[in-house]
Amino acid sequence: MDVWASTSSDALTITLLGALALMLVWEVIAPYRSLTPERNARWRVNFLLYAATVIVFTLLAPVSLVAVARWSAEHRFGFFNRLAVPAWLVVALSVLAMDLGKYLQHRAMHSVSWLWRIHRTHHSDNEMDATTSLRFHPIETMATSLADAAIIVVLGVPPLAVAAYRVVRQALSAFVHGNVALQPKLDAILRTTFATPDFHRVHHSTAALEQARNLSGGLVWWDRLLGTYVPGSQDDPRRMPLGLAERSPASACSLRLALLEPFNRVATPPHRDA
Repeated sequence: MDVWASTSSDALTITLLGALALMLVWEVIAPYRSLTPERNARWRVNFLLYAATVIVFTLLAPVSLVAVARWSAEHRFGFFNRLAVPAWLVVALSVLAMDLGKYLQHRAMHSVSWLWRIHRTHHSDNEMDATTSLRFHPIETMATSLADAAIIVVLGVPPLAVAAYRVVRQALSAFVHGNVALQPKLDAILRTTFATPDFHRVHHSTAALEQARNLSGGLVWWDRLLGTYVPGSQDDPRRMPLGLAERSPASACSLRLALLEPFNRVATPPHRDA
């Protein structure tokens, strides 16, 4: 890994820890929902899943996405590397393409049976707070990273765009999963463009139809354009059940169950019924 890619990786880690710390403080000062008594046990599982993902990546995929972008640029591989257009336009189009790619990946996770089994680890959290942004199975993170790498290589996304997008997206992930609420007017303004906690909380409902909605984690335009947007839940957002209907609250506190979730037989992906 070169120095530039290493610096980007460090910035990503610092952003993750900083955003997580800020959101946790916010959640303590002004929580939106009262969390269950198992909060500490849930946090332990979420942090251990993140640690497992870091270990798997270190062993199996030591090359960062920024390094992939630099390789693509050096070999003039990819669509954008062959266009004579301003750099700012390439960066803007790249960010849009990567965010659309994330939306499509997420939609696929809720539509394809074997991908849904992988993604269920994230939805097995029966509450939603900033640590939920860490709750992904290592297999899912590997799969989505490979998809990101394919987008970067095919389009020739510049390293600057990859680094900037990943840092901003990391901070947004902690924010949209936060157990916080914005003033309604501010939420309405922000969600014309970006995902917000109230927007994303619907997606973590136990109701299958709502799990198939509000899939964007960055720009909300994709949900609005592609028919998966809903303004809110049919239930009281402060009391609606979150997670997987067939899983008990205690299961959210089990690292073993979270790691085994992709290997369990499960029902039809929620988007099939949407």
